[in-house]
Amino acid sequence: MNKQNKAINREDWLSRLAGRMAPLFTEAGFDGLTRPYKVTCGFPCRAATARKKRVVGQCHYPSMSEGQTTEIFISPVLADNDEVSGTLAHELAHAAVGPGHGHRGDFIRCCNIVGLNNGKPTNVEPGDKLAREIRRMIVGLGRYPHERLNVTAPAKKQGTRMIKVVCPNCGCTLRMTAKWLAIGLPTCACGLEMEQQL
Repeated sequence: MNKQNKAINREDWLSRLAGRMAPLFTEAGFDGLTRPYKVTCGFPCRAATARKKRVVGQCHYPSMSEGQTTEIFISPVLADNDEVSGTLAHELAHAAVGPGHGHRGDFIRCCNIVGLNNGKPTNVEPGDKLAREIRRMIVGLGRYPHERLNVTAPAKKQGTRMIKVVCPNCGCTLRMTAKWLAIGLPTCACGLEMEQQL
């Protein structure tokens, strides 16, 4: 494989694919991607970790960026090439059309012209023809260099809990594991036995 085509990291992969997709939108008459934009893997917003109606991509317009750059986020919960590229295409449509359209008007018109016509406007994905074209664009980039982040996995239980012990006389405080408390409470430097705080 040509070294120039090899993706180094997630952002590089996303940026190269976005660069290959951008002409589709420009040729459709939407020039938003002729201005500076950046693509990254990161949580789009708080709704990115929700179990239902999870947000997997988001486009922030230049007016929100101190660098006057369109910022596109692809959620780390996505790792499959088709899911990632479909989400990227959706967000590029927002960037190409510009602010003020949401999932209406010119956004829908742009999507229809380029072939983003599979599903409702809020989560529209590439139709069969565009999906095939995007897969051809991915040739040379290889697999998206990212492993899915499982944000709904149960949190790992804390292994060792530190228990607070306090001197009733001087207020000296320290923390101990249950293992050492089972042996006995320590004696404070002032001479009194310390007490466990519940």
